[in-house]
Amino acid sequence: MESGGAMRRARVATALLRLLSGSGQPSAQAAARALFQAWREANFSIHLAPQWVKSGISWIPAPPAIYRQMLNSFYAGIKSVRSDNVVITTGFGPYGDSAGPCSTNEIGPGCRMPPAMFARELMCLHGRGLTPESCPDPPSFDALVLLQRRPEAVVRSVPLPTRGRLRRPRCQGVGHLPALR
Repeated sequence: MESGGAMRRARVATALLRLLSGSGQPSAQAAARALFQAWREANFSIHLAPQWVKSGISWIPAPPAIYRQMLNSFYAGIKSVRSDNVVITTGFGPYGDSAGPCSTNEIGPGCRMPPAMFARELMCLHGRGLTPESCPDPPSFDALVLLQRRPEAVVRSVPLPTRGRLRRPRCQGVGHLPALR
């Protein structure tokens, strides 16, 4: 089940794409194929908060599940306008802090989730072997952005777990995605 906020963001993204295409309506010919990013540095509380929520005596990551809902709604909206549009994930900020409450909302304990942890939680992968776990709402995207630091950031094509196994991702630069330069 998706949150109202995620659905609203998807509707805004879809409406903007339709407006930019000049069509006002979704259609396969509506706009040129393009690259769309859903959010930025979602592992930093300055962009998505809180990063951690208390559950009993433990702190658990909150944003990966929230972001997964936003990403899935965004993906559906962007693809409804043109199915060959490319949806990339949030770029991850390069730093992470220990779990806990974030008092400054920028840096320090609880303010920045380690990027690898965020990515694992987003894709429902756990443990040293990145074992796929039950995921009621698997993420929908075409490429996983590793770092947000510069436009030529490396992107990995990450297939979702299939039959309990992960296929090896293929590494490529954003400039190598076909017809997107």
